[in-house]
Amino acid sequence: MKKCVFCSYNYFSPAVALLLCTVLFSTQLHAGVYDDCKAWWHFDYDANSNELAEAGEIRDQLDWAGASGFHATYTTGSLESPSWTNEVVSPAGGNTYGGKSIYFSQPTNSIGYCWPDAVKIDDTDLLLHGSATIATRFRWDGHANSASQTVAWVYNNGLYWTTYQGWMFGISGNQLTMLAGHNQYRMSSTTISPGVWYEIAAVLTDNGNTDTIEFYLWAEGSTPKYQKVNATSVTNASSYIKTWIGGETGANSYTTGNAYKCFKGAVNHIAVWDRALSYNEVIEAFCYPQPLIQIGINNTNQNELRSEDEVDETYWPNDPWHTMPRGVNSGSDAILKIPMNAGQIAVDYALHLDTFGTDAESSKANISLIVNTATNAIHSIGRHQDTYWFIPKEDLISGTNTFKLHYNSGTSAYLTFDCLELGGSWQVGVDDNNAGEFVIEGSVPDDYYVTDSDWQHLERAVTSYGQPTINIHFALSSQMLSRYLYTYTTRVVSQSAPGTHAFSIGVNGTKIYSTAGLANNTLVSVPISSELMEPGMNEINLIYDDTSASSYINFDFHRLELSTYGTVILIH
Repeated sequence: MKKCVFCSYNYFSPAVALLLCTVLFSTQLHAGVYDDCKAWWHFDYDANSNELAEAGEIRDQLDWAGASGFHATYTTGSLESPSWTNEVVSPAGGNTYGGKSIYFSQPTNSIGYCWPDAVKIDDTDLLLHGSATIATRFRWDGHANSASQTVAWVYNNGLYWTTYQGWMFGISGNQLTMLAGHNQYRMSSTTISPGVWYEIAAVLTDNGNTDTIEFYLWAEGSTPKYQKVNATSVTNASSYIKTWIGGETGANSYTTGNAYKCFKGAVNHIAVWDRALSYNEVIEAFCYPQPLIQIGINNTNQNELRSEDEVDETYWPNDPWHTMPRGVNSGSDAILKIPMNAGQIAVDYALHLDTFGTDAESSKANISLIVNTATNAIHSIGRHQDTYWFIPKEDLISGTNTFKLHYNSGTSAYLTFDCLELGGSWQVGVDDNNAGEFVIEGSVPDDYYVTDSDWQHLERAVTSYGQPTINIHFALSSQMLSRYLYTYTTRVVSQSAPGTHAFSIGVNGTKIYSTAGLANNTLVSVPISSELMEPGMNEINLIYDDTSASSYINFDFHRLELSTYGTVILIH
């Protein structure tokens, strides 16, 4: 018979829970790292299917359908534009945002001159001044002409050499590099290899006379690498140069000089912020999104999505966001088709919807959520409102699940969406009393991210001989964290003889459970206080505590599952 240990824990009383949720909702918490980015290009839209990335197709995802987005104004290259490629990879295991990447081929002629593929964005409001962050995902294919130039700029933020303004980010030699003013700053601790996909970021912090640049690099099949360097200055960008993607500048023929300093390879997306992101925020950006599915960002703008009469009502994971209907009415539903495996249907979920608009300030729409054959509650929803549906695992099936948002009635004839997420729970590994889906301890780093579907990147054990800790990283939005309770569950599946061995479970470095040892095949279920978790990235720590033995403890699976507060009324 399987044993189960439920750790002692006092849940909040309804009054305390109500107070906690009110405080969390009434403060400005970080909900998602992309919610306040300045611009974000997904590079996934070939409207005329000619495989050329033309100016009208390179659109800022934050206002994809709107006129105020930072959309491309001009493209250059021997074919007049870069091209599209269907190769899409996410080294951190996050979303791919769509089925395309932009490809900069950077052709050279018979005498070695280069005609760079590049994209220009003329809007001076895009230029980043002072502290800033760029995050991107790319595959570098080597320098366009290494005999003439070994610099490849991915992004030019208004760099004007004469006035020492702006910065450029890319590769110099084979290292990540930032050019600020007249100085190059490199991530000297590691290199970039041609043909490999990377998550990449650089954070510039303007501290007056003590400016810094932080580099982040996450190679496919690897783990994040980080280096911080001091900089002389982080200067304002020049409106004279504007913004260029794919090179230092463009050209209208084969030429030399700055035309050589172009990026050759594929770019899946680029996002920029006009602030310095923290370490946890950068890692969240790499792993985004953390829920089972997330569409749109919480930015009080419906224009990442499309008008419901312009797109099919069905959305599949990793479809471009602009193929998702931005609302529902009496004649149109919004349908998510979500494939789920046996492990994914073993937990409960929640669907969180942040609304955008109705046809009048005080009008509301009555919306129901239908999960496969089960109809969930009807909610009366108005403008700019968070609403939630709890989804019990009994409503889910192994295979493709259908989540339908359906308009029933209301004083408003429609409801449009700002963003939505389906998640809150996750399971890593198979609940089968066997740790074989994980890798032997010591073969991979101690840090694992739940967005990574390759379970061979997770150690199976904590040990006394060099691998005493496993850190499992995950993210929660502020809304999901405030609304639900969470419980972590695992099973001790085997351990070295003789006897049992002490270990602890922690959340973000705080131990919440310790044991002197448990018998094999013991299930451990630990409620987590919401006070220990943060909006954004979090981690669960498994820690080996037995100092007297040279031994190990293997774990079967790892699960985080949400549950409701019961009848507590949550105030937003």
